Amino acid sequence: MGTSNKVVSGKAAILKPTKNDTTAWNICVSFTVPNRVLIENRNLVLTSRSSIPGADVTAASPGNSGNGFASQLWDLSTDASGNWILDNVKTGLSLRVRNSGPSFSQSVTTGTSATAWTPTFG
Repeated sequence: MGTSNKVVSGKAAILKPTKNDTTAWNICVSFTVPNRVLIENRNLVLTSRSSIPGADVTAASPGNSGNGFASQLWDLSTDASGNWILDNVKTGLSLRVRNSGPSFSQSVTTGTSATAWTPTFG
């Protein structure tokens, strides 16, 4: 998952075929709520404002003095295989790939069923 090559607030997060600086997300952990995170790339954070499943997830400037609005906060859990499940705090919907995907350049959405994301480090 990444951002467009030209970073602009409000653009949809998309699936990308190769690893580069647009796919290097930083996980910023909350010290007040266990497993609550901001997901940041190049000074923008993943944001989900719509409570309607299937809406695009965008990259936007972090609000609330950099601590993130509820729409920018994600509850992180893991499945039995160690894959990450991310649920948006505001909407309660999960970060996911569209039903028609995955395909490259496809936007990332939210929905009632989660995508199991495999984290890579380094």
